[in-house]
Amino acid sequence: MSSIKQRIQEIKQEIQGLEFQLALKKAALNELESLISKKNHKTSQRIKAPREGSLGAQIKKIFNDSPVPMTVAEIVDALEQRKYSSNAKVPLNNLVPSALSRRPDLFYRVKHGVYGLRGKHDINQEE
Repeated sequence: MSSIKQRIQEIKQEIQGLEFQLALKKAALNELESLISKKNHKTSQRIKAPREGSLGAQIKKIFNDSPVPMTVAEIVDALEQRKYSSNAKVPLNNLVPSALSRRPDLFYRVKHGVYGLRGKHDINQEE
């Protein structure tokens, strides 16, 4: 009778070990599925176009017309030539860098004070 009880105890311990291994495998599987899900989510995200008439939209139009990245001063000059006006109390030369940095999906920094449009000027990005 004690050999039966001993065998029952051995089987219970073996089951516990198998349940632990199963839990580890499930955790590994969940982690891998999570990574695939995150990767698919990132690749499926689209770049949201700037709101029409916004400073970001105007800067994008300027970059589309320019064959090379531009300095902040050149962007400000182009905005002024296009008669862009803002209700902000801050001058354009302060607004432009802020608008560029808010949209890293559209614009990137080539070097200090020089920016480019992703997909057009991003051959040698510094970031």
